[in-house]
Amino acid sequence: MKPQPCHSTHLKKSLLLSFLLLLPSLAPAKEASPESVNKLLELSDLQKVTQDQMIKFRTMVDAMVNETVVTQKLTPAQTTELKKRMPEFSAALQKIVTEEMSWNKIKPSYAKIYEKRFTEEEITGLIAFYKSPLGKTFLEKMPLVNEEVTKAAVDRLPIITSRITKASNQFLEKIQPPPPKK
Repeated sequence: MKPQPCHSTHLKKSLLLSFLLLLPSLAPAKEASPESVNKLLELSDLQKVTQDQMIKFRTMVDAMVNETVVTQKLTPAQTTELKKRMPEFSAALQKIVTEEMSWNKIKPSYAKIYEKRFTEEEITGLIAFYKSPLGKTFLEKMPLVNEEVTKAAVDRLPIITSRITKASNQFLEKIQPPPPKK
């Protein structure tokens, strides 16, 4: 008759088996390769998103310049000269934005961010997602979703501003010393 193994032997074997099964998950995740990151950047239409952002940024720059100019106290002669030279100045600013936000200049920064934040396995999963019909639909609809989400947030700004002003005034009233007694 064979001796029955003791309970501790079963426990040791179970623990060893559990450890061996967990071992792959304890290994550090493989870093994302530059090749897979580049494939993801291509599939995710990040270049198009960057170009769209550049257009919006150009518009913002023009608006900022126009706002700055409006706040200046210019003579009629200066205003005439400004109107004459403004297109040239605007073009120079647009050139700066276009150069600095070009895909060739910004792509390396994006790639480093993706390499830092995602593992190779995650990048591979994202690539599969963007190749899928759902991923393609996601890419198609996200610019509009982002635009609507931004508008919804901006629409809340007047309410937020009003509430912050009211709360600030109430706070200031509480910390101000009472008026002197006469």
